[in-house]
Parts: sequence; structure tokens; C-alpha cells
Amino acid sequence: MLVQRCALDQHRLVIPVSVSKPSFDSGTFMGHFSQERHRALVDTGAQRTVVSRTVIAEQNLFRTGHMEFSGLHGPQTHSRYLAAIGIWAHRVDSNAASASLAGTELSIFAIETPFEVVDMDDNLNFDLILGFDVLKQFSFKFDHQDKEFEMVVKP
Repeated sequence: MLVQRCALDQHRLVIPVSVSKPSFDSGTFMGHFSQERHRALVDTGAQRTVVSRTVIAEQNLFRTGHMEFSGLHGPQTHSRYLAAIGIWAHRVDSNAASASLAGTELSIFAIETPFEVVDMDDNLNFDLILGFDVLKQFSFKFDHQDKEFEMVVKP
């Protein structure tokens, strides 16, 4: 089992992820990730995942079209891109009652299918907003007392 556990960052849930251009070898999706980590805001209220234009350019993501996207500033036209997304998480023993992450290294968990993401303006606090399209792959726990967040990945 892989676990991403973190504290709130300025009242936000921010986790490390990697983004890459998906490749299809023999008709099978492959995600080849660099060691570069991007800051992703976890937003359970967002339907779609959005990625900064800087990350899109760095990873040379494939544009699939355009869409009308409503946000704080009203409807705007944004580009859609195909992206492979990987979550950096700690590998822990799923049989342990209270698994400690101390001393465990982060491993990347590549989500099995590519996602169609939408571009966003660059942001100083995070590079992506993970929406429900990606987040539905995981289970979550939130400790209100310690203000800690846990995302569980079951490969």
C-alpha cells in the first residue's frame, strides 16, 4: 500500500506529484516520469484537474482541443491536454495497525490511465489542481485535531 501523508500548507492540502507526456507502446499506456516533483493542490470540489502552462510547456503535453471552462472570472476558453500523472507516496505495510512513515522513501505511483487536463495560469503556490477526475482513484482520511491529511493508494 502507498500512503501520502501531509500537514496542511497555509490551510491547503498540497502533495508532490509528477506530470509527463503519455506514451503508448504497443497500444498500452506508459507513463515515464522524471524525478521532478510538482506541487499539487488537492481540491475535492473541482471536477477536472488543471495544470499550469509552465508544466505543460516543460513536459511538452499533447493538446487535444479546447473547452469552455467557468471559474471565478466567468466562462473562458482553455486548452485541453493529455497528461500522465504520478503521485509521490510512502510504501507501507498494509497489515500494520498504525503504519509509521518515518524512514520510508517516497515512491512514485503512476495512475494507470492518462487524463485530459485543462491549462491554467501559473501560480506561485502550486503547479496543478487535482480535481475529482484524478482524486476518485484514492481513499482519504483527515485528522482535524492534528490537521493532517492522508491519501491511500492501493495498487
